[in-house]
Amino acid sequence: MILLRLKEQIDSYGPCSRRQLADAFGLSEDGIEAMVEIWLKRGEIQRVYCLQAGQSQCFYKCVNREDIAVDVYL
Repeated sequence: MILLRLKEQIDSYGPCSRRQLADAFGLSEDGIEAMVEIWLKRGEIQRVYCLQAGQSQCFYKCVNREDIAVDVYL
């Protein structure tokens, strides 16, 4: 199932952007966002926002068992 493959991709390669995931799966960024949203609601993945030079990038990473899933801003 593609949802499991998506989570495995994020778990294996560390923080991934929507663009990286869209390229890896041959999907649109909106399609990736819709699937990632399922894992976000389950608390299995978290968003990490990186703010540099006035630009914002969003990455996704898997949550460890002892972590709490929250949005992180760097």
